Amino acid sequence: MLLATLCGACFPVYKTRRPEAILAVRDTASRPLAGARVILVTSRYPYGREFARDTLLSDSAGVVRFARRRAWEMETLMIHGAWVYAWHWCVEAPGHDAFDSRRASGRFQPRTELRLGAGTAERCTAR
Repeated sequence: MLLATLCGACFPVYKTRRPEAILAVRDTASRPLAGARVILVTSRYPYGREFARDTLLSDSAGVVRFARRRAWEMETLMIHGAWVYAWHWCVEAPGHDAFDSRRASGRFQPRTELRLGAGTAERCTAR
């Protein structure tokens, strides 16, 4: 009886698990950085755990393109009955400072340009 009641409050939702995202990686002189390792990290809330990491290398123009990924999910009208997705960038390039957008102010920008200064790249770590 309880299960039937709970399932009566379930409904399907077509969610974006990864947005279409394009990032151009440049050095401080605006030259493209080919071969930069770009990670698009997906976190899932209400618990804020890392859900997925998608990694691409920038092309000769310093650009990476991630295709949107969507899926059907069941949600309920109860507390914590829905997943909310959030994203951030992490970028590493040899001879350049690493960038983690969690440390930068502002919201996730799915289409943006990033400039990396010279330095020692640190690894992108899990949250």
